Amino acid sequence: MSSTKQIVDNYYTCLKQRDRENLLGLLSSDIVVTYHAQDGQFPWAGKFYGIAGFDRFFSIIKDHLDIIEVTIIDSIVDNNKMVNQCQGTWQYKATGYVVKGGMVNVFTVEGDKITNYDVYADTAAFAAGLPA
Repeated sequence: MSSTKQIVDNYYTCLKQRDRENLLGLLSSDIVVTYHAQDGQFPWAGKFYGIAGFDRFFSIIKDHLDIIEVTIIDSIVDNNKMVNQCQGTWQYKATGYVVKGGMVNVFTVEGDKITNYDVYADTAAFAAGLPA
């Protein structure tokens, strides 16, 4: 059985390398992705279910933002949960606005698969760049 930290670290590696095949191998077929924000605040806010939902979440992000850099500042691992505090820079494609802010990613791992991925972002920083 792989450790929670190893699975989440592999997730980030696969995501960065755009290694979809190995990335999907880390995800539960019924994964739930939740981007925590006010209803309707962002096109990518809300809950996304299963692999199709995971793909939809990242497709929406890709449609609106370029990820310039994301750095993990600190991590906490406890049994099947891993929390990563991140700092990053993103750019809105429609406006060119550059977002610099923080976020926290919370992963739940069960049976060597990521079952939940929760994102708590600096919504004020992201809202400042939304197209009018």
